[in-house]
Amino acid sequence: MPNTSVRAAAEGMPAINRRRLLLGLAAASTAAAAVTVAPEARSGQISENPELLRLGNEFPAVANEYRSALAALNAIVNKWSKVWPVAPDEIIAARQFDGAGNTMERDITGHGLCHATGRPRYIYSCENLDWELKRAKSILKGKTIDKRALGGLPNRAAWEDELDVLVAQYTAAAKYEAEKARVLAASGHDAADRRKAAAAQALIGAIDAIMAQPETTMAGVVIKAQALAAWSAVEKWQRILTPQAVGWGSTLSASVLRLAGEA
Repeated sequence: MPNTSVRAAAEGMPAINRRRLLLGLAAASTAAAAVTVAPEARSGQISENPELLRLGNEFPAVANEYRSALAALNAIVNKWSKVWPVAPDEIIAARQFDGAGNTMERDITGHGLCHATGRPRYIYSCENLDWELKRAKSILKGKTIDKRALGGLPNRAAWEDELDVLVAQYTAAAKYEAEKARVLAASGHDAADRRKAAAAQALIGAIDAIMAQPETTMAGVVIKAQALAAWSAVEKWQRILTPQAVGWGSTLSASVLRLAGEA
């Protein structure tokens, strides 16, 4: 029986576990071959767990949907990132840190948009600028600013200048945010991202169900190996943040070694 899938699944394991797994695979494959050369013994062969076989038959469709969903999402990101707007200079925050009303400039995926510095910039949003505008207008309506400095500025003239700046910033921010919303809607990114997320959860559930089933032959081991080979193609962050995946490799290793008589 082909063992390519088992070897592919073993690539992500520590060296010692990978070596034991592949040795076990070789031994189990040899044992399986020895059984199949005796025609008179075939009637007494142990059959594979039917539930594991059912899950194995259903798995390719689940894995293909994830691959298709991921490819579709990546195609959208690659295409529409080229027309994703860059924050205008007017709204680049004076203080480049998260907080005090600053928000990170983000790309179409929602991740920080890095520029030449290799780090994302912080910008003023319409929400923040709206608050600042209301504050400036409130101060200018009062009389206190005519008597003393207020809110970090010395007098009414300074606050009137500040209001002009805020109006210009808000106008730029509103145009920028509207263009982001337009591109995002036109791209279909959010729907594609939801499809990929649903496909990932379906894949995780399918692999977990396969790994939970006991196997009785090498056919069952290959089903589990194919499941892990598909998992290796999942985005790295998803693999890291999936707690169920922690024990999948050791489950496959134990299955191979048990069938090889080494467990």
